[in-house]
Amino acid sequence: FKNARTRMIENTIISQDLAPSYFLECMLYNVPDSKFGSSWRETYANIVNWLSKEASLDSFVCQNEQLKLFGNSDQQWNSTSARTLINAYIGLWNDW
Repeated sequence: FKNARTRMIENTIISQDLAPSYFLECMLYNVPDSKFGSSWRETYANIVNWLSKEASLDSFVCQNEQLKLFGNSDQQWNSTSARTLINAYIGLWNDW
């Protein structure tokens, strides 16, 4: 996912500050283990589909499980940026 994010930044699909590495890691931390498949392709598709169709971003926590991932503090991400990133991941997959 970080490589895909880097590719989208390099191709000016997303801005560099849209999805800091730590927030991306936290988002993936909340993905159920069952979405990780036996190949990179299967895993990417499963996770992006889950994030776009099933995930409740409001319930996501940071990896330390002490702070919600989304909110208004400096240590939190905003859900609008996350949705923009998820949609960019979908576009990257569809245009590959």
